[in-house]
Amino acid sequence: MSDRQDPGAGQSPPRGLVKGVLLAGVLGALLVTSALISTSFASAASGWTMSAWWGRHQRHHAVDPGRAREHAEYAVGWLLHSVDGTEEQELRVNEIVGALIEDVFAHVEQDRANRQALIDEFSKVEIDRDALERIRRSELELADTLSARLVGALADVAEVLTPEQRLELIERTHSHRH
Repeated sequence: MSDRQDPGAGQSPPRGLVKGVLLAGVLGALLVTSALISTSFASAASGWTMSAWWGRHQRHHAVDPGRAREHAEYAVGWLLHSVDGTEEQELRVNEIVGALIEDVFAHVEQDRANRQALIDEFSKVEIDRDALERIRRSELELADTLSARLVGALADVAEVLTPEQRLELIERTHSHRH
């Protein structure tokens, strides 16, 4: 047995670690709001491409940005009410989420074009693997663009909330998962 002690024993974790864990938790909690957005996008887009990536199946009806915004506003109101959010916070978060919805729906046509290109390629007598790879890369670029935009919006929302509100959302999200 060694006489050496762990240099971190008895000390609080580094501030960066605490902030990182807190941020990860806030992002997880705020993903509840983003779930509505992704569901709306998945309904608007169809096929194996982004809609499959977002984990949804093709819908029989399309969701437009206005309808997605209504659903998101309801979710924002419910979430902020649960943490005693102010009207000003709700307005600001709805602005952020509304802009995110508009950005997401602006990419729906690219997703549809990728899906159609995939169908076209598989409809040919000869399979062009290079063309399939280009479609795959296009869809990955789209997913990367949208996921980066989502994380940015989540960070914007997190900045609107107080640290106490973020912690309460983290606790609520954690309690619903267990």
